[in-house]
Amino acid sequence: RSSDLHLKYNSTGIGIDVTDDAVKHAMSHRQPNQLFCLLNGVDLRAFEDNSFDAVVTWATVYHVRRTMQQCEIVTNLVRMLKPGGRAYIGHLRTEKTQEYWKKKKCRIPGATIARIRDWKTFKQKSWKRHDFFSLLIYK
Repeated sequence: RSSDLHLKYNSTGIGIDVTDDAVKHAMSHRQPNQLFCLLNGVDLRAFEDNSFDAVVTWATVYHVRRTMQQCEIVTNLVRMLKPGGRAYIGHLRTEKTQEYWKKKKCRIPGATIARIRDWKTFKQKSWKRHDFFSLLIYK
């Protein structure tokens, strides 16, 4: 199971959610070395620069409708990466948003957007109607 990978690699995971119920649910199902906190998903100043080897989001940033605010959030997530770290921003959506990222309108200091994967590369036809796509970013 992918949830057991942190045990195999002796890593610690920190989960963030904006609702108390989701944090309580996660806490009741957590594995060793997993932490969860209630935090505003936009203001991530609670975490220092260069704190994490990897950052993963799935179906979170797409709730933010404004592409410039998405850029701000992703920039903050990358800020938290250690040099050499990677960020996976999964499940973004809308053609307008995808064009924003493809045209590199979001400039993230010290980082490279390595890949933009859309429904075709994931071979997920069901994503087509929502224009879902994901980003892989290296620092």
